[in-house]
Amino acid sequence: MNCAQKKVITKSPNSTNLNSINSSAIPVDPDIYKKIAFVDNSKTAAPYLSMSIDFDSIAAIRKNVEKIDRLVLQNRGEAHITVITPPEFEHLKSVLTMELLNEVALLNRIQETPFEVVCVGRGQLKEDKKTLSTYYVVVDAPELVSLRHTIATLYKTRGGLVAGFNPDEFYPHITVGFTDRDLHQSDGVVKSKVSCLIDIQLKAQ
Repeated sequence: MNCAQKKVITKSPNSTNLNSINSSAIPVDPDIYKKIAFVDNSKTAAPYLSMSIDFDSIAAIRKNVEKIDRLVLQNRGEAHITVITPPEFEHLKSVLTMELLNEVALLNRIQETPFEVVCVGRGQLKEDKKTLSTYYVVVDAPELVSLRHTIATLYKTRGGLVAGFNPDEFYPHITVGFTDRDLHQSDGVVKSKVSCLIDIQLKAQ
């Protein structure tokens, strides 16, 4: 994965000496942290658990990324931090239902979980002589890691295989947009701080 072409020192508070394509930070609306309604993803083709995020805040970031990188990105019309991915649920569903995961998440007040935005990251994949790109906001979210540990404990208590789910293998992010399709770990893209590309800064309230 080639995550950066042009080298500039980023100013992200949680990282140093990272690659960036722009020395100016993208402004982030504080509404990115506002509480919004939980969304049940149990009925989708590939069920997953997520924390819903204010879409307008992410749409504004996407417009800035498009301007900086001179492209047009596709998006899903909503924003979230995935807490349990569809592949992870494939392991968990042997003993846990999505309805139960939703219940655990709501009992743990998932929509009130604090997190910190770090940067805009980019993942890329060469496919059929074409470069696919996906952009996302990398976040720090220790309490979402704790929620994953709660789910892991429940999974093991109910007889789930220890090797079936690793709660610490977690790279919280908010998808901003993508050129062709979103890219995931199965594509070799890890959405962590090492993929930081563009600095971001919270707007003053």
